[in-house]
Amino acid sequence: MEPTGPQIIRGLRFARPINGFDGDRPLPWQPRPWIEDAAERDQILGYLLGGAVVHDPDTFTRDLFDRSRPPLVPLSFHTDGTWIWSGITTYHLSENRLAPEPDFLSHIVAHRYRCPVVDEDVRETAKAAFQDWLDLRRRRQREREEYEREQAKNRLREQTPFTLVRGDLSNEPPTVHLDEDQFDAMLEGRYDRFSQRVEDHLVADGWMPGRDAAARVDPWLEAFCAQRVAGRHHEVFPAARAVLHEFGLLDIDLFGITEDGEVMRPVHFYPMDVRVDPWIFARISHHLGMRMFPIAQTIDQDHWLVMDEAGRVYRYHDEHGWQLLGDDIDATLELLIHGRSPTPLRF
Repeated sequence: MEPTGPQIIRGLRFARPINGFDGDRPLPWQPRPWIEDAAERDQILGYLLGGAVVHDPDTFTRDLFDRSRPPLVPLSFHTDGTWIWSGITTYHLSENRLAPEPDFLSHIVAHRYRCPVVDEDVRETAKAAFQDWLDLRRRRQREREEYEREQAKNRLREQTPFTLVRGDLSNEPPTVHLDEDQFDAMLEGRYDRFSQRVEDHLVADGWMPGRDAAARVDPWLEAFCAQRVAGRHHEVFPAARAVLHEFGLLDIDLFGITEDGEVMRPVHFYPMDVRVDPWIFARISHHLGMRMFPIAQTIDQDHWLVMDEAGRVYRYHDEHGWQLLGDDIDATLELLIHGRSPTPLRF
């Protein structure tokens, strides 16, 4: 699994000790995984050991490369005023020759292996950043545990004969899968697809990285596209199908006022029991020269969210007309959740 970049909290960058996992096997950094030269290794160790203490709980964990060893890896954290690193990084360099994260290693070399003196106010900022980092990890772990409980409940639902009754005895909705590697990356702060505010908002609404609701969405898509109005019907295309596989069935709770004074409306991503007239989108489809497909609707059913074949997302209202929300679903969610103004369309 490739990392997505260092996590930055309160202006300080957190160095990761390894480059993710391949199964249970920790991955070294590329292109320089090991520090083979003993003299350079000692210089880097001097830098790491010279950092100001941020957190020193006097607790230890096991060696990621040899779990048969007793727990001797320190869980302390240090800083040089720019980076924060754990005792795991120091231990694995000393015992296993594992190089620090590439950007962090370049930073050390640029300082000629001499760790700067850290002022007390900077160390206090680092302590606060560490606590924020720790709180985020704990929150993500709680979210994962809650998700796993819901998955277990959904598996029980799937064993129940189909019923239209909603509630704990219903098998609606069935299990929705996610990508475990992407989920782990988010827990470890290595998933930077969305801004932190948007990621937190989506997770609270039930989304997880790599979410895949295809089993629930595809039967609905087939029935939805079979509907005809005056000879026209909806045609789903790959971009719309991918968005519905990831976000289908979710309600994105949006409340408040946007920057241009508009009331924010919660959005429901299809499927749902609704008929959408395909002729509504005929004019803009003709103007753009590509197909359009509805992917979501505001809870009050006043606005549609519609995607074109290039992945751009629009909003339509009978009175307000068409607005461009974003060049893709990610940009759209950033705009909606931050309450930013869309771009009106004139044609």
